[in-house]
Amino acid sequence: MKTLSIRYMPKRKVSKWSKFEPPLLQRSLSFLLRDLLPSLVILIVLSLCVLLVAGKIDRAKHSHTVNMVDAGSHQ
Repeated sequence: MKTLSIRYMPKRKVSKWSKFEPPLLQRSLSFLLRDLLPSLVILIVLSLCVLLVAGKIDRAKHSHTVNMVDAGSHQ
């Protein structure tokens, strides 16, 4: 019996780890996704807003400078 238990111990350990590893990976992945997805979405939305605002400011500046140049050339 002792030899049997010794022979089966490593197998049992291996099976335990093989059973235990995928759920751990899946859990960590799902946890990461659950934690990071909202922040990623918020970051994307914020960056889009910043880009839109920057584009609007750029356009406003550009049109303003064009108007200034036009006014200067007309004088």
